[in-house]
Amino acid sequence: MAKVDFLIIRNKCDRATEYTNWIGEGMKEYLESKGHTVTDLSNTDASPEKVREWLSYDKKKTRKAIIALDHGSTDVFWGEKGGQPAQVIDLTNCEELTKKLHVYTLACLTNASGGLGETAIKKGCLSWLGYTEVVYAAKSDSFKDCIWSYVEAMAEGKTMEECEQALRNAYIARRNQSFIYQYNLDRLLLRKSGNDMTINSPNRISRVKSLMLVMMND
Repeated sequence: MAKVDFLIIRNKCDRATEYTNWIGEGMKEYLESKGHTVTDLSNTDASPEKVREWLSYDKKKTRKAIIALDHGSTDVFWGEKGGQPAQVIDLTNCEELTKKLHVYTLACLTNASGGLGETAIKKGCLSWLGYTEVVYAAKSDSFKDCIWSYVEAMAEGKTMEECEQALRNAYIARRNQSFIYQYNLDRLLLRKSGNDMTINSPNRISRVKSLMLVMMND
């Protein structure tokens, strides 16, 4: 059974998701160039069925992290089905789909108080970086580079705190370009189940295999 380190979810069914989908262009190739394995569920592939296939905890096909570029609401991260937004991660399935994974979202509202990100953390998700309110996306190279900063830090094996700081620094460096950078930054939040974790911290690789890898590295 094929397994990957990263799953990218990015639908493309309206103007906003045209932007977020575009931001994900090239991300799979970048992560693979850093030695990671990746599945990219783009456009119609970002369906409830395919997301469940790759994220269901009993299958453990995605081992480390989710990169979610799409619409969000307080209790749902949206994908696509039949050219329309469709619920793919919500309060009822977030334990099954995000347990022992790190989640990075460019989506509105998923990290609001009492919402999807907070619930997922309580049910075993390792970390959830997202936004507490409605935020902006832009189709510009500068904004794309900004959003990628978190992914690049994850790929380098930095801690989630360092990944968050890299993204915050990227937003701060661009504040003079547009109001949206400070606006998004003010609504950015990292929730986590522990400190100093990286994408290589305990995840969907079995504990025995993880111990063997540590011993080999020693």
